Amino acid sequence: MCYCGLDAEYKDCCGRYHQGEPAPTAEALMRSRFTAYALGLFDYIQDTMEGAPALDFDRDAAEQQHEVLQWTRLEVLRTEKGLESDDDGIVEFVAHYLIDTQKDSFCEESTFLKRKGRWYYVSGKHK
Repeated sequence: MCYCGLDAEYKDCCGRYHQGEPAPTAEALMRSRFTAYALGLFDYIQDTMEGAPALDFDRDAAEQQHEVLQWTRLEVLRTEKGLESDDDGIVEFVAHYLIDTQKDSFCEESTFLKRKGRWYYVSGKHK
């Protein structure tokens, strides 16, 4: 099963996006980014951001966090637009994780834009 929570093998789900196939929807990109965090694929994470998140991304901090944090589950709460025919979209989700043996989670509403056929994460607000 893929880390993103869908009932599919990694290679048939998020793995294909990590190998270069464009994610077809904002939700697919968000799920593939969650999986990239779980696997420590920081090039993919950087390559799928634009604007302030891309400028503010601290790769060293993300790599250090990856050493102590284990992503365990993703829940998509809602989506607005973000389909193949759209140029923007919103995905609200809850990301669950373990740090040491402590369970925790956070909720975020993420905004995505599509440029030249590719979706990008452009902002997020924690709820």
